[in-house]
Amino acid sequence: LEDYKVDAPDFEKVAIAYGIAAKTISDPDEVADGVSWLWNTENNDQPVLLQVMIDPHTNTYPKIAFGKPITEMEPFSKPIEMEST
Repeated sequence: LEDYKVDAPDFEKVAIAYGIAAKTISDPDEVADGVSWLWNTENNDQPVLLQVMIDPHTNTYPKIAFGKPITEMEPFSKPIEMEST
């Protein structure tokens, strides 16, 4: 079982298959260009996807534990606390 690995699909290819403009970035130096591409006026009123690849060992927050509803993100904070962030 140690060799068993499940990867997420290549969402850029999935989006393109559906006719959606898509781009993937994986380097922090590409973020500014990626966001500029995302908000480009040529994409106005059209769906677009910017896939940002991160190190799989990176802790990302907030997160949702398996089997929990979206209202129970971790770490928990009250809605009013989230408004100030």
